[in-house]
Amino acid sequence: MKGKKCVICGATDDLTLHHMDAVHGALLPDATVWMCRRCHSRIHRTHDMRFFKLKEATEKLRRLLR
Repeated sequence: MKGKKCVICGATDDLTLHHMDAVHGALLPDATVWMCRRCHSRIHRTHDMRFFKLKEATEKLRRLLR
């Protein structure tokens, strides 16, 4: 993963993709950011809304359900 780094702390090791729609890319598959596992687990524990695009995902879900 050359050139990738955590968007929170800048770490370059042990990276994972964070899906910003909060449903693991089901609604916004391209809305992802790189995070180290430590920051990624912290985001999911605290539900830090800066790293979720819930409004956009909710609007897409509503359109799909119509």
